[in-house]
Amino acid sequence: MKLGSFLAGVVVGGLCVGTVAVLRPFQVQEIQPRYVVDGRDQRRLAGIADHVFRGRVVGNLGQTKRSVIDIPLTLWQVEVLANYKGALPATVTVAQTGGYEGFTNTLVLNEDDALLTIGHEYVLAVNRVDGHHLIATPYGDIAVEPGAAVDAHWRAVVAGATAS
Repeated sequence: MKLGSFLAGVVVGGLCVGTVAVLRPFQVQEIQPRYVVDGRDQRRLAGIADHVFRGRVVGNLGQTKRSVIDIPLTLWQVEVLANYKGALPATVTVAQTGGYEGFTNTLVLNEDDALLTIGHEYVLAVNRVDGHHLIATPYGDIAVEPGAAVDAHWRAVVAGATAS
């Protein structure tokens, strides 16, 4: 085989592989982890969390992978507006299980938990994992409607929190 033919084959083959990757249809994949505590119960959610706070998402800091599992984590910069459990600085990095995998053109979500939205406020229940404040369960990010008064409610939830 001549060198020119070989190089042409490599180039054409590379273009075909690249074309296949680009033509992959977009898909959403939901992961279904199992939790020890039902995060839908706000008292239990607050009980298992290291920190519970209200915050506004101010930026997307990219993605990483969890060290123990091969699932993307999306990193968010969050301005802390009110601490309900634990004390956090004015701004923290919050990790959310899920994110976009470009090679497979797939959005990976933790159950049906949509990714956070910049500019929106959330009550966040987080645990310290792998150097991040990881949102605890897919129920640990509760959207706050504009103008809603949630501080008294969440202080009461944290006061009555139970981890069992």
